[in-house]
Amino acid sequence: MSDHGPLSNRQLQQVNEDVAELASRAEELAKLMRATHGPDDPRAVRAQDIRDAIQRFQWAMERQWKTVGA
Repeated sequence: MSDHGPLSNRQLQQVNEDVAELASRAEELAKLMRATHGPDDPRAVRAQDIRDAIQRFQWAMERQWKTVGA
């Protein structure tokens, strides 16, 4: 186990806001890479991979929030 305490509600809210901003920026980047280089270009694929990873992180945070908030 970790020797760190849980996030406070304010910290969790800030993390959620930061991750939402990252998701938005990653989506913009993925769109730009697809438009510039095509959907099969490695840069476009990696940009989408980043966006997908951020989405999975958001879902994990939401699940954790529901568990803590319950």
